[in-house]
Amino acid sequence: MFTINLRINEELYRLDELFPFSIAVVDLIYDGDIQLAIDELKESNISESLETLNKLSNIYDEILDPEMYSPIYFNEFNKYMEETGVDINKIKNGTFSGYKDMVMRFADKDQYKEAHSYLDLLLKSGYDIAGTSELKGTLLLEEGKTDEGKKWLEKAINEDPTLALAYSSLGQMYFNNGECNKAIECWEHEIAIAPNHIVTYFMLADAYLMQNEKEKAVNILETLIENDEKNLLARYQLMNILTKMGKDDKAEEHKNQILNTEPVYSSDIEVWSRMQFEEGNFEKARNVIEKLLETSPDLEHLKIILIVPYIKLGLKEKACALLKEFKDERFWYFYGKKELFEEFLNEEERKVCEIY
Repeated sequence: MFTINLRINEELYRLDELFPFSIAVVDLIYDGDIQLAIDELKESNISESLETLNKLSNIYDEILDPEMYSPIYFNEFNKYMEETGVDINKIKNGTFSGYKDMVMRFADKDQYKEAHSYLDLLLKSGYDIAGTSELKGTLLLEEGKTDEGKKWLEKAINEDPTLALAYSSLGQMYFNNGECNKAIECWEHEIAIAPNHIVTYFMLADAYLMQNEKEKAVNILETLIENDEKNLLARYQLMNILTKMGKDDKAEEHKNQILNTEPVYSSDIEVWSRMQFEEGNFEKARNVIEKLLETSPDLEHLKIILIVPYIKLGLKEKACALLKEFKDERFWYFYGKKELFEEFLNEEERKVCEIY
């Protein structure tokens, strides 16, 4: 086994080839808590490495960085565990949050075999059977292995009937298969457990509409609005349903509420802007969107909406500069907004900045 001797401020630190693994253990299993790892793994062969890591963490703030040990594939991870005597079955105080994050990173890269190997090891340890089963089931659904995924999600629910994420994934599976009744049942369970799962209210409304249960769709969106009055997207969908039901007065109430409220959620900005454009409120839309972008620079992708009010207000140079930025750097996003320009800009206005 090779050793690197590192001298810092007259103190000698010995780093062996297991040192990166000690970082991995702390980061993946103990959520960065080095002292907790030291206390629980004092009988393992990485105890000295953990002590060294603890000392170095006082010198280097970012030493617990995945780049220090990544990529680490399952066979390598398992081999290190055997060599060091780190027994996952005996870990009682680990959170495994980084471990599960790593599983998701493998899945995002379509490396499902690696992801499942790590999950199977965790399942053997008996740690968080419900949560791990839910994650395994969700990944299997992503792979298109519906039957296997369903079994694992049902296992997760049997282990923990309050596991909202399992109901969410099961509901999505049933909805995709056209089994709306079963999807509705799952999603109703989910929001009963986790009423803050906002997207599920919209999914439920869609499922109710597919079953031609408009009143239930109205009720679920009204419930969401009662819990969150600032949710303009919910009001917009509710307005459209009420209009189709011939309840124009109620629909008008929600329309006015949207028009007279400034959006606070990024998901509401485009819907709100469209409604302002329909009313000819271009100056208002411009001012609100610019103000939002000043306070939330992470929403800069929404700047493209400003092209409409800029052209309407005669701000040609600003509109053309924005259009060029999106054509050069985010063409896919510009292409996705062609419908917006065609709806609110006439042919002459589109020619101003050569929008075709």
